[in-house]
Amino acid sequence: MLKSVAGRQVPLTPKQFPIRLSRRIGLRTIGSLGAKKVVVCPSGEQIVNGGFETGDFTGWKATGSAEIVTDGHKGSYFAYMSLSYGSVEQELPTPISYECIETFELFYQNSGCITPTVEVVITYTDDSATTITIVSQHGDWTKLNIKDYLDPEKTVKKIKVSCIVDGYGSVWLDDVSLIGAG
Repeated sequence: MLKSVAGRQVPLTPKQFPIRLSRRIGLRTIGSLGAKKVVVCPSGEQIVNGGFETGDFTGWKATGSAEIVTDGHKGSYFAYMSLSYGSVEQELPTPISYECIETFELFYQNSGCITPTVEVVITYTDDSATTITIVSQHGDWTKLNIKDYLDPEKTVKKIKVSCIVDGYGSVWLDDVSLIGAG
């Protein structure tokens, strides 16, 4: 492979070739200069049943007080977590690196009389985690942009959303979405 330097054709070094080739054919690369790794980003929605529109927890593991209720944020259903503790979690079908995430968000609403805590835990492939804790105020649906909290050096494998309440209160969850940039 040759490159043009001051009008002359000069051979590329072995370290330059993978970078030039990947740029030429439009692939993204990560890693050290000598050992480039080609990343193929998935496209489209990566969360299964993020709007709970199957009317059940298909794709999710629900614990505690979590249940499906009708009349969601968008569509017909949403997850309802109440009383002392409820959670839903989902392991992604394929882990996804930060650079491959176009959008990662969810919508929540406090529907109770007190202010419950919404806890979102993102687990990475190295089993470390990022925890987002929000004291949910009573009101309209609120969008949480999860991507803003992610470690850009990590690969996401699981999301868990919990409602933690001391007494009576509840949180509604809907439209959990992770869109691949592929």
